[in-house]
Amino acid sequence: MRYTILFVIALVLVSGFIAYFGDRLGRVMGKKRLTLFRMRPRHTAVLVTTLTGMLISALALTALVSVNSQFRHVLTRGEQILAQNQNLITLNEVLDTKNKQLVQQGKALEKQVEVRQKEVDRARTSMEKAQGDVQRLKKDIEVRKVELEKLRARGDVAEEELAKRVAELETLQKELGDAEQELASA
Repeated sequence: MRYTILFVIALVLVSGFIAYFGDRLGRVMGKKRLTLFRMRPRHTAVLVTTLTGMLISALALTALVSVNSQFRHVLTRGEQILAQNQNLITLNEVLDTKNKQLVQQGKALEKQVEVRQKEVDRARTSMEKAQGDVQRLKKDIEVRKVELEKLRARGDVAEEELAKRVAELETLQKELGDAEQELASA
């Protein structure tokens, strides 16, 4: 924008200078009654004024092009830049639309993440509770194993006692059988 304003100001100043200089040159040529190419002095003054104006405009344009590289760029590639600008505007609108869609998708995904995070927290709480239950059950199993070992030991002692009692019973039954035989023979 700054270069455009500077260009317009420079063009106005150069145009004013060209008008003034052309007018002065035309007057001088008209007063001296000079002729070129067998033209009348009046037409010669108009031709010299026109050529001088064209020359000064060309020099001003050349000076601006040589001094300002951005002006040179705009002057040589102005239509391409405008077309590219239009394409970029269109592309920007498309990308803006896509960006809005992606922002909405991002918000939806954030909500899903929040829901999943709550589910993970609930699952973590359940898992911690289950781990506590598992630890309690392991302790209970250990206590029961100790009780089982005691019961097995008592069962082994009871089996030994039972075996002794069975042996004693057999002995007593044998003695009873012998006593019955003695009684029968007596």
